[in-house]
Amino acid sequence: MPEWRNWHTRATQNRMSSGLVGSTPTSGTMENMLLTYLIYFGAGILQDIVVVLYSQLIYEKKAMQTAVSSFVLTVINLTILYGIISSLDPTNGVGLILVYGLGNAIGAYLAVKFRANKK
Repeated sequence: MPEWRNWHTRATQNRMSSGLVGSTPTSGTMENMLLTYLIYFGAGILQDIVVVLYSQLIYEKKAMQTAVSSFVLTVINLTILYGIISSLDPTNGVGLILVYGLGNAIGAYLAVKFRANKK
């Protein structure tokens, strides 16, 4: 539970033992936000690698592998969408979308470069 303090309601929220704390979370917030951004960035990279693989599998007419990669893509997409919507606020939501989009771009770049080098 975050240790939120507000000057007007400090007597009813998590009681302060000593010292004064402002109306922002006092522990772990920056680290949690950074970890969340890294997770979304990594998910973006993973998603676009799977998209390139998915496209290749469709081209090669491999039905079972295409179905599995489609499932993975759906789970990634809906998990990310749910995460962004459930944490939507002016400061965090836009940042998550941008970090996820950057991960998508890098994932697409890496997947295409890897496929080009493999041929």
